[in-house]
Amino acid sequence: MNQMGVIAIKRKQSYQLNVKINYINTAHQIKKPCQYIQKCILFRLLYKFCKQLIPLNFNLFLIFYFYHLLFHLIFNYLLKFAKKINKLIRNQRKNREKKEAFKHKKIQININHYNYLKQNIQQVGIIFQNKKSKLTLKLVQKKSLSEYYRKIKMKKNGKSQNQPLDFTQYAKNMRKDLSNQDICLEDGALNHSYFLTKKGQYWTPLNQKALQRGIELFGVGNWKEINYDEFSGKANIVELELRTCMILGINDITEYYGKKISEEEQEEIKKSNIAKGKKENKLKDNIYQKLQQMQ
Repeated sequence: MNQMGVIAIKRKQSYQLNVKINYINTAHQIKKPCQYIQKCILFRLLYKFCKQLIPLNFNLFLIFYFYHLLFHLIFNYLLKFAKKINKLIRNQRKNREKKEAFKHKKIQININHYNYLKQNIQQVGIIFQNKKSKLTLKLVQKKSLSEYYRKIKMKKNGKSQNQPLDFTQYAKNMRKDLSNQDICLEDGALNHSYFLTKKGQYWTPLNQKALQRGIELFGVGNWKEINYDEFSGKANIVELELRTCMILGINDITEYYGKKISEEEQEEIKKSNIAKGKKENKLKDNIYQKLQQMQ
């Protein structure tokens, strides 16, 4: 069979299928009004039969039937309303049970935390009280807490409680434990060579002039403005502060913070600070050691 014959057969089959579909649709469209007419006829026959059967009380029968339908509708509505209320009560009960379970779990966690802290009360330094099944925690005041830690430290070191704490040794131990190894020596003392100027970071006279000009324009302590305006943001703020100490000839420049000092005044302040250092025997490298250096 050639290709044209196959196409003709397919067209014939599709035409027959379309005819069947149209027939079914028309039959379905005709069927609906027919059913409606049949129902009307049956209702009319039933009405005549009931009227002949109950000629006197037919109106009462209709009234009774109407009230029956009304009662049926009201009953269905009340039944749905009761189901909704029942569902709402069930959800509330579930939520209440969840809250109680969560509360019980939270109380259990608090009890476990309380027992853990109670076992470690000597390390934590907290007073615990349990009144009327309520867990209450009271922190000790700062002074008593620091005193408590000091006594524990004295006991560990085997010293008497009345002997004061050696803060210098304490600072050395903290430095050894927490700081960079290059900053401190083996005994915990500061390694001052670490803070010297590294190679390629020398302080030139131009930098000196720029810093003096920045102090005159912005004042002592405004390092960010000085760094941005005079050094284009490339200088180290700590180095600027140290160089300011050298310019003013004193290692404590807090009294000059915020003051705008001209170059002539800077030289006068340096001379007066050097004179004070010589008088009090606290001069080192032409800097008045007002603050005691850490060992």
